[in-house]
Parts: sequence; structure tokens; C-alpha cells
Amino acid sequence: LTWSFPNSMATINSFSDTMVSGGLVLGIIVAWMLGYPLIKNHMVADSVDDEGIDHPILKHFIRRLTAMWIGVFSIMALIALVPAVINLQEGVVVSDTVEIVCVVLEFIALALGLLISHWLYPAYFDKHQDEIAAKYKEEIDMWNKEHPDHELLIGDDTSNTASGE
Repeated sequence: LTWSFPNSMATINSFSDTMVSGGLVLGIIVAWMLGYPLIKNHMVADSVDDEGIDHPILKHFIRRLTAMWIGVFSIMALIALVPAVINLQEGVVVSDTVEIVCVVLEFIALALGLLISHWLYPAYFDKHQDEIAAKYKEEIDMWNKEHPDHELLIGDDTSNTASGE
């Protein structure tokens, strides 16, 4: 963009963080709509086979964390928007303090997203699996009928199989 609009380089640079975070949000949403949610490929696919990844409980996990990352990157884009909008005003220059505070807030949002997605939500998910499964009883029963011999290990319960044995 800066090559195409050299006179607008300062404005484009002001919005660069917003464009990056907003681009991530857009990319995650489009990928999700095309059937490739962010978490499915990043966290779950490494530990579950292709057949098991369609289990209703794992779909729940994938949906929740993908939506959480859309939220995190949206928050980061909005935070980055603050100094960019201030820079648009004629005669007003964003102070270094405002820019630093916004960057720190973006990193805090990112760190919280990592903390939640890698530790807090998986721990919550493991602790409350039965309650979550109760919400998807019909879907789980249907999945179990379609995959009677599949052994699906969720959390630390290695005795759990799809057939309920």
C-alpha cells in the first residue's frame, strides 16, 4: 500500500497494526466458513485422528477456541485503532506514551489468549467434560453409532471409548 500511495505512507503506517490484526480476524473467519477452523489444525489435529476430530465434544472445543481467537484479534485491532485515529486528526500527534500503552495492551490481550487457549480452557474442558457432553447427548449417540469401534480418548480418561465400554 505504501508503494501505491506514497503520499499516505504515514497514515497507512498508523493503521498497520489494525490491518494485521483485522486481517487475522478476517482470515480466521473465512477459513472457519470454509471448514478449516484455526484450532482444528493447530491444536486438536495433532492429538486426534481424522475420524475422531468430528466428535461433537471436540467440535465444541474447536468452536469455542476459534471464536475466542477471533475475539482476541478483534480486541487487538480495536486497541491498535486508538493511536491510528488520533494520528488522523490534523495538528495532533500521538504521544509515545499512548502508543506504548496500546502496544502493551495488545500484548496483554495476546498473552491472555495464549493462556486461555493452551491452559485454562483445556483444564476447564477436562474438568467439565460430562456437563459439556450432556449438552450434546443426541449428537454423541449418533456419532457413537456411526463409529462403533473407534476409541476416542478425551482428556485424561483413557478408558473412554466411543462404544461406551
